Formats: sequence, structure tokens, C-alpha cells
Amino acid sequence: MRIPLDRRIDMLRIVFAILLVGSLSMGCSHAYYIRSLDSDEYRAFDQRAAKKPCSLVLDDGTEYTAEKVKLSEDTTSWVAASTGQQIQVPTDRVRRIVFRSRSDGLVEGAALGFAAAGLAGAVWGWSEGEDSCGDGSEICFTHGQSLVLGLFVFGIPGAILGAIGGAGHGTTYVYYPFPDEPIVGPDDFGGWDSR
Repeated sequence: MRIPLDRRIDMLRIVFAILLVGSLSMGCSHAYYIRSLDSDEYRAFDQRAAKKPCSLVLDDGTEYTAEKVKLSEDTTSWVAASTGQQIQVPTDRVRRIVFRSRSDGLVEGAALGFAAAGLAGAVWGWSEGEDSCGDGSEICFTHGQSLVLGLFVFGIPGAILGAIGGAGHGTTYVYYPFPDEPIVGPDDFGGWDSR
């Protein structure tokens, strides 16, 4: 049984609307617990801290836009982006350090957009394929051909929309220095933006 063309077009409009809204709200968050200066998490943090500004939040809720963060087990120091002043506090006062990367968000958004839209396109394409094509007098695609076509016809626009949304929101990396136990609260992934 074939679905009428106008009904298929309406279905496509709904799918694209859902993909558009979904892809424009993409952005990933990753939490890391730095437990020692020998850990992979610390090395990744140290590379990011050398290149990017971040949001540094103390245990009393004070938030700094920080540059050149140096983290040790005893003290944490940084340069306040607004004043250029060097600040140093005991590391146990640092609740979290947050970096945002728009380029990583672009890549993750594109991948998620392609996967989500491509999957929807592959399912739709397979359902539109024919069991057998006639004598070749008309354009006809088998289920497998339609699946691949749907994957790319939907996946490429999904990747583009996902890249735009992912770059807009960015990927957030949250580091917790030397925690006694995991510290994750509702405000740990939001709000801060480095442009």
C-alpha cells in the first residue's frame, strides 16, 4: 500500500520541523573529576587551560572569568579576564572550572544531526522502496537504494543544522578538582559563554 504524495509531503514537513528544533538545541556537556596530577583528566584540563578562558566557580558561589588557570593539589591561580589581576586561592575552595568549545560543539552537532536525520531518512527511504522494479521505463528504487538515498538526503541537511546548533551552543567541559565525592548540581552545566 502506497501513501499518497500529499500525505508523504506533510510527513516530511513534520520530520524536518522536529529536526530543525532538535538540531538547534544541540550542545553536549562532559564532566571530569581531576583526582591526581598524573591523570588523563588533568592533562586534558591543563591543555585547555593554556589556550582558552573559562568560568571558575568557588565554593561560596563567586564566579570568575579566568585565563591561564594553574591547578595544583594545594593552590589554584588564574588571571581575572576583566582586570588582569593574578588571583590565588586554596584548591579546596574551587568548586568547578568550566570551558566551552564552539568548534567541538560544531563537530558533535554535525554528527548527531547526521545520525538522527539520516536514521529518519533511511527508515522513510526504505518504506518508499519497491520490492521489484518493472521493465525500466520509469525511475524505480529498491528498498536498499531508497534506504541509502534517504540516509544522505536527510542526513546532510541534518548535519548542517546540527553543526549550526552545536556551534551556537558549544560543548561544555566541566572539571571538578580533587573532589572527595562527585559534585554535580543543577547549575553545574549552564549559563557561561566564552565568545
